[in-house]
Amino acid sequence: MTRFSVLLVGLTFFACGGTSEPAGSPSFGESFDAGALCAELFDIRNSADPSSPEIARMNEQLGSVGCLSSDSVRGPVRGDSSVYAISYKASHMTCSHDPQETYRQAGTDDPEKTAAWLAEGSRQGEAYDGTYEGCLDGLSGKPNRFAPTEPASAATEPGGGL
Repeated sequence: MTRFSVLLVGLTFFACGGTSEPAGSPSFGESFDAGALCAELFDIRNSADPSSPEIARMNEQLGSVGCLSSDSVRGPVRGDSSVYAISYKASHMTCSHDPQETYRQAGTDDPEKTAAWLAEGSRQGEAYDGTYEGCLDGLSGKPNRFAPTEPASAATEPGGGL
């Protein structure tokens, strides 16, 4: 085998080979969906190829459940403090506060194009989705899905009040 052939085989192996996760181990997605602890998810992420584009997705998913370090305690997906929820709430407030100004700045009166215009400054994934959906709901007059629900007050309950 010539040096060129060995080089070509080596380049082909590295260019085409492998996954970003170790063979034989559960995938990050499977472990995430199964409710794995932060430490387990960080182990899988840390064993992946650092140049893999999947690292960004893994980091976003880790943040969405409160896994900021391997010592973190995992919380619920898309909780009130997830990237999605924070992006959703901020864009809902922006777009519902003054929809006409939001449309004007976006240069269109189409709600979907306006929401996409606002979201284009966000990273793809949870941040983009939260921004887009929050703005679209705000422009459509839909309630903020992360707004706390208020219990009925004594004044509105039968027999209650002052």
